[in-house]
Amino acid sequence: MKIHTLGKNQIVIEKDGEYTFFSYDTKIAEYSANCGVIEVGSKWDYSKTTLKHFKQFIDNFTNMDYLSKGQFYVLLNGDNQDYIIKADY
Repeated sequence: MKIHTLGKNQIVIEKDGEYTFFSYDTKIAEYSANCGVIEVGSKWDYSKTTLKHFKQFIDNFTNMDYLSKGQFYVLLNGDNQDYIIKADY
């Protein structure tokens, strides 16, 4: 297991090809490098700081490119369930 710091109180835990992004003690997203799927919680855009670090997480730990908040929202709510999943957290 490896812990990466994205900013104050923003961490990514890496374990066995899984990357889990936390802001404070809230799970924001989880990415599986093994199957290329990202699971995104409801607080991914909770604040400007969380959004900023979520972008870093997407850019640095997934095979996706973060385009903009609006474009990501469209992806999250569209027909992309093969690689983007809305989570219940």
